[in-house]
Parts: sequence; structure tokens; C-alpha cells
Amino acid sequence: MRRISSCLSGEGNLYKPPNTLGGCADSMCGCNTVATYSNLFFGEKMKAFIVIPLLAGVISASPSAVRAGDAGNILACIEAVEAYSARKVDEFDVRYTGRILGFSTAEWKGIQCEVSFEQVFNLTVDGQLYVVEGFAGREARSAFSQLEVDTDEAVSLLESRIQLLKNRLEEAEMKLQQPSPDIAAVSDYIHSGIARATGG
Repeated sequence: MRRISSCLSGEGNLYKPPNTLGGCADSMCGCNTVATYSNLFFGEKMKAFIVIPLLAGVISASPSAVRAGDAGNILACIEAVEAYSARKVDEFDVRYTGRILGFSTAEWKGIQCEVSFEQVFNLTVDGQLYVVEGFAGREARSAFSQLEVDTDEAVSLLESRIQLLKNRLEEAEMKLQQPSPDIAAVSDYIHSGIARATGG
């Protein structure tokens, strides 16, 4: 118990090299092992105890940066309101709730704006939804979803055709390495594959 308590209390060094006979240099020889097991059992908890205060310290240490971000968010909402609804709003009349995690909100009478990093995510003016997930309304958001699906399908098709062309090229390489190859036939085989793959 004396050795363990001295290790945990920090007396002496945590590591003592063995002497030339292979034994312990002194009574602190076991401290390195104790410290290692202590790190193993308590390491994750210690990370949490360190990271959380550091994060809080960063946030509290830079209030001016937070305020600057809030001002940018409010101005982004004002610009979006004017662009989509032609309504004019005053930045000093806003009811603003800033959030580090999630969207901040800027509200005026009949207006609700969700914003983050000066990008408007959702905007409702007088009951009409003008911005949905960053897109100019539900129709634009739905259109993008379909375009995304169409693009992914086209990319998948092109990737499969690319692989087919590579396979043909490998076949051509093998044929052209054989005695007396039919170069014209091999060339036609490759070019016909390219034409079919590219629609040419």
C-alpha cells in the first residue's frame, strides 16, 4: 500500500530504470506499472474532464467572436426576408436566440428565420415558407432531391461502363501480345466499345 499510495500521490518519479542486475533501482520501481493501469482505467474519464472545461473556456474567452457571428446571422436573415418577400425589417427589433449547436433563430412579427454561420436554412414570412433546408421553397428542395437521384444513377451507369472499357482494353493488350495479332480487329473491338459507352 505504501508503494501504490506514493505512486498515486506523485512522490518521486513515475519511472525508475532497473539496476544492472535486473532488479529494481529502488522502492519506486513499480510506479510505472501503477501509472499505466491508472491511465488504462481512468483515461477516458480524464479526457472528458479535460475537454469539456476547455470547450467552455474557448466559448467564454471569445464573446466578441460570438457576437460578431450573431450579427452576421441577423443580417443574413434580414437580406433573405427582403429578397423573398420584399418586407423590410429592422435589426434592432429582432428577437434573436443564438445557438452554438443547432440553428440560431431570428424573429420579427410574422417572421421566423433559422440560420447558422450566416446561411439561412428555413424562412417563414406571414405563414408562407420561402426557404426550406437552404432551398428556395419546397418545390426547389424536391427538385434537388430528384436531381440528386438522377445524377447518382447516371454516375453509377458511367462507372460500370468505364469498367467495361477497361476490361476490353485488358483483352486487347493480351491479344496484341500474342504472335501474329489481328491489329485491325482488336482496334475495331475497342473503338466499338467506346462508341457504345459514350453514345458516339
